[in-house]
Amino acid sequence: TYSSFTIYLTASLFNRFNQVRGPKVRRHVTITTQKSTTFIVGPSHFLVLVQISIAAFLLSVATVFASPQILSATDAENMAKNDEIILIDIRTPQEWATTGVGEGAVALDMTAKSFLGALKAIRKSHPSTQIAFICATGGRSGHVVRYLTAHGFDNTADVAEGMMGSQAGPGWLKRGLPTYAANPGSIRKRLQALAVN
Repeated sequence: TYSSFTIYLTASLFNRFNQVRGPKVRRHVTITTQKSTTFIVGPSHFLVLVQISIAAFLLSVATVFASPQILSATDAENMAKNDEIILIDIRTPQEWATTGVGEGAVALDMTAKSFLGALKAIRKSHPSTQIAFICATGGRSGHVVRYLTAHGFDNTADVAEGMMGSQAGPGWLKRGLPTYAANPGSIRKRLQALAVN
């Protein structure tokens, strides 16, 4: 892609030119890719490449800093129940044991080494389904969504009020939404239903 071009510019960029016989001067710019492939382009093509490179850069910056889609706990519970989203509780096993896991969610500890591999497996088996993340108060889920989005893992959402509540809302528990006991058997069964071993 054009965003992969590394454009080596010097202070005398526009003084680089090839003179041909006659009164006309033909200017060109040498562009070298990261794989050391060299292209020589004229000024009009160079300006197009610069514009595309700038657009690609701005798009990548916008992706990193874009606000994630926010779901309320109520919306997340309804959407998970209707198979509109895959809801993942990314808290630790100790937290699951204390509060239970939201009904309709699968429990996947974000600190586990298998976390990213399991996410990739879920995405592979459900390529078009939005994946929403919930934690205690929205801090970890927001971080995970931003990280994944910046690395090309799109179609995600953040349940920002979390299980315990935050500025985004009272939280899953205070809303009185249903939970289930997070024993190893129930966790494994729900992950297997998503084709995650």
